[in-house]
Order: sequence, then structure tokens, then C-alpha cells
Amino acid sequence: MKKKIYVVTGSRADYGLLKILLNKFRNDKKVDLKILVTGMHLLPDFGSTFKEIIKDGFKINKNKLNDFKSFLDTEFIKKRKNKKGNQNTKPGIPTL
Repeated sequence: MKKKIYVVTGSRADYGLLKILLNKFRNDKKVDLKILVTGMHLLPDFGSTFKEIIKDGFKINKNKLNDFKSFLDTEFIKKRKNKKGNQNTKPGIPTL
């Protein structure tokens, strides 16, 4: 019986770190690898980087997590765009 392993990635940065591990799991016959993509991968402003995962030969599992564009990430990005130039916003601290 194969072990199911779910890997969640939300940005190109964490995908780059996970890629070696994903390749190892993909080649393991005892593992049923499930990749869940969310966050910035799904946003056109950040290059729709889910396409990079597909190009690398990985299958992205479709589910509600993938279809839901991570409300908090999307709202955070919208707020950051609206506050550009605001001197009161500290870098790295989300203001929701």
C-alpha cells in the first residue's frame, strides 16, 4: 500500500526549496505524491508560477484549496498595492 504524502506550496520561493524533495518522492514507488498549490502561484501578478510546477513534470492535484485563491494572500497583496508610498507601513508586517 502506497503512503500518501501531501505537499503544499504557496510561492516560487518555497517551491524551489521543496523541488529536490518532490523529485525524490516522485521516484519512490511506495509514495503517492499529492501537490497542493495555493497563494502566489495562482496570482497572475506573480507570474502564475503554477505553470513552472507543471513544466517540471509534476501533477497538481485539483481540489478546493487549489481553486480558492487563498483569500488572505490575495487581500494582503491588494492592501500592499493600495498602501504603496504610505510612510506608516512597516516593511514585512502585513496590515489587513
